Amino acid sequence: MTRKAGRSSLRAGMTNGRETPHLNPARRAEQAARDKRLAAALRANLQRRKEQARAREDGKPEPSGEPGTVER
Repeated sequence: MTRKAGRSSLRAGMTNGRETPHLNPARRAEQAARDKRLAAALRANLQRRKEQARAREDGKPEPSGEPGTVER
């Protein structure tokens, strides 16, 4: 099997990644909850990065991050 043929055969069985077929309601609810957690984490990360960028522009030292973390 060639490399290109392998890729196309794998791609044929894949879905668009948003909704996988044959999920029961419990699994679908778990996936929705996970998506919400990931979205919240991404928003928090973006806010933290924006705060750090603003601090760099103002010439202030960056915040150390989350409490309890050790900087290296």
